Amino acid sequence: MRSSGVCSLCGKELAGFTCSLCGASVGISCYDPVNGVCIRCRRGRMP
Repeated sequence: MRSSGVCSLCGKELAGFTCSLCGASVGISCYDPVNGVCIRCRRGRMP
């Protein structure tokens, strides 16, 4: 899902995606497009 604004995880880049688990607006470097989740959810909730 596409979003806009500043990445809520790193704050350094434009948020172009929304995590399907937590709803965070994140940039491409903080997003896992294969699973559709942010890196925080990938680390904490994905195998």
